[in-house]
Amino acid sequence: GKAYVHWKSWHEAYPGLVDQGYLDAMTLEKCEKMAYSWPDNLIVAKDNGRVIGFVGYGDRGDEAPNTGEIFALYVLAEYYGKGVAGQLMKAGLQQLTNYLQICLWVLKENKRAIRFYEKCGFAPTGEELISSNIGATEIRMIMKQATVMETERLILRPWEESDAEECYKYAKDPQVGPAAGWPVHTSVENTRHVIRDVLMVPETYAIVLKETGLPIGSIGLHFHSDLAEKDDERELGYWLGVPYWGRGIVPEAAREMLRHAFDDLKLERVWCGYYDGNTKSKRVQEKLGFKYQWTTEDAPVPQMGETRKGYVNLMNREDWLAVQ
Repeated sequence: GKAYVHWKSWHEAYPGLVDQGYLDAMTLEKCEKMAYSWPDNLIVAKDNGRVIGFVGYGDRGDEAPNTGEIFALYVLAEYYGKGVAGQLMKAGLQQLTNYLQICLWVLKENKRAIRFYEKCGFAPTGEELISSNIGATEIRMIMKQATVMETERLILRPWEESDAEECYKYAKDPQVGPAAGWPVHTSVENTRHVIRDVLMVPETYAIVLKETGLPIGSIGLHFHSDLAEKDDERELGYWLGVPYWGRGIVPEAAREMLRHAFDDLKLERVWCGYYDGNTKSKRVQEKLGFKYQWTTEDAPVPQMGETRKGYVNLMNREDWLAVQ
């Protein structure tokens, strides 16, 4: 279970990074005893019933008000590069959406982990902690939850539950959701649940019109989706209320999101796709400079309980730099 993953992960990831004597003393028996003191706020990843990783989350209390923390993230080495760590991080962050920022500590010499956390949106603060018991230095990293971006006409900001009524105005229109693969919203309360459970996650933003200060659509960089499986890539998704179609709003918002993806998050690739018949989304992606990759004849659309023909496009870092 968790104790085995804890023990095995230390011995797979930390040789050469921490004091060998401390590592030798980190036995499975010791980890089993420690497991009894782990808090309840853990999320476990399993493969055919076998625990293969877990993430622990919580808050810093009076030590750092309004700050959540990812205090542990362990995955068995045989599952590296398979998206497990990303899925666990995503699940942990979803539990911390009410905090203004989220922190974690990582070994200074654990370059692989630092790169992963940077791809998730964390950045070093410059703070260091010398842990004499393990013979290593840790650094603190922070993810700012309240990222706000601006363009000429728009503000891109995190969703709030108070946006439910405005969001419902557009999400109830059958021309909006089904084309993007999600069902029509049935009530303001339904929209409120979607905001809380789906939209209030890192790197998903309300598209707000500066002129009114009200949300008119959504845009996000989704990680560890069907297309974006690696840590250095994301999938761009978006939708816009019908009254604002044809005004170039999505391309304007998407260009800022792509800048954020490549300049701030240091990503290597951004994927984007659309379903057959969604010509508006096709034109947006062409206008942005995405390049066609492949067609899937029976792409699953889980929220609609069906399959459709889907088209997949890609923009990599080189493509982005070429059009700047």
